[in-house]
Amino acid sequence: MFRHIDARSTGDLLRDKLKIFYGHMPIIKGTVLFESFWGMYNDNPRYVSEELHAAMPEARIIWVKSGKNCEAFPDYVETVQFQSPEYYEWLYRANVIVDNMAGVRHHAAYTSRLRKFFSTFVQLAAPLRKRGQYNISTWHGTPLKRLGQDRFDLPKSDIARRRGSCDCMLAGCTFTRDALKSAHFKEFDVKFKMYGSPRNDILFKNIDGAALKKKLGLPDKKVVLYAPTFRDDSVENSGAAQLEQFDFTALEGTLKARFGGDWCFVFRVHHTVVDKIDAEKIAENHPDCHIINGNLGDDMAEYLACTDILITDYSSSMFDFALTMRPCFLYVPDREHYERDVRGVYFPMDELPFAMAGDFEKLLKAIAGHDREDYRTDVQAFLEKLGNVEDGNASRRTAEDIIKFLKTGVKD
Repeated sequence: MFRHIDARSTGDLLRDKLKIFYGHMPIIKGTVLFESFWGMYNDNPRYVSEELHAAMPEARIIWVKSGKNCEAFPDYVETVQFQSPEYYEWLYRANVIVDNMAGVRHHAAYTSRLRKFFSTFVQLAAPLRKRGQYNISTWHGTPLKRLGQDRFDLPKSDIARRRGSCDCMLAGCTFTRDALKSAHFKEFDVKFKMYGSPRNDILFKNIDGAALKKKLGLPDKKVVLYAPTFRDDSVENSGAAQLEQFDFTALEGTLKARFGGDWCFVFRVHHTVVDKIDAEKIAENHPDCHIINGNLGDDMAEYLACTDILITDYSSSMFDFALTMRPCFLYVPDREHYERDVRGVYFPMDELPFAMAGDFEKLLKAIAGHDREDYRTDVQAFLEKLGNVEDGNASRRTAEDIIKFLKTGVKD
């Protein structure tokens, strides 16, 4: 949500001056700026960046970093601090920009007259789409929960209508494309490329599971990953409260009985929720279970690639994980409240191919009664309904477009 204030802060004014100044500076040829979640090394931009470097090592790659970053950047990457003066320079002077939102620059229709005046002035003084620059946006998943202008939990006056800098958006299915058009681009035409989601390419590869687990600090056991979404109305209910409801001993016993093997339990939550979780206390209460904090690495895709079973709720991770055909279960004790009072969802949750549980005992029953063949049939039908185009080549396609633009200036 955008802040609607009548006073302009010093930071706002400085950023506007930087935008206007660098908006009139020339493009630096052969440079590509990557930004993911305002300063992390992960998600779709990461996989495009690595593919680009492999295909065109001479390309100058700059990444936005911040205090949220946990992952080390590769040696060939230059970094710039989020919202520093240098950051705004690269926003306007990079030859290509790849972000995982809906454009790195936007113009919003603010309700405040003064805010609208300054916003419009900056837009005119520093155009959103700059000649010689190509902004590719990837978004960050297939949405179940409503986005942008489609949200019904916010007054319409609080939802800004965006005009952005992105020249094209990537999508992994026709449903995502249509949802993003509705949520963000009702008044601003953007080309969609049905390339797939670069972060999901790893799910199609024959990876070295043992090596990846070692990198993530996971034991050589089967992995059940709990990855709840962030609740806009409650930080505690974004994973912390749910973990207190889990009987890990019973969960491990159910997993062993149904699927065999030894298991470890990994939780990965929103970065604002981690401090609300007492991992040591949980471990003390379940000394025979292996419980691991999965927030130590930046990239969710790597965790999904080595996960055997996913437990989530309203997170887009369910759509990504469905591509593996491995079991996914939804733990949704607050389903009615979430659907009715929080954001709302794009379609009834009963249409999802995943077993849903409103309490922990029902979750155990769903796991114990999982039928592999029926599940795979349901998931395949669901992916077809979404208009899925994922095939593991999204990063390559995007990198090829970048290379073509850097060499010829042509935007496909």
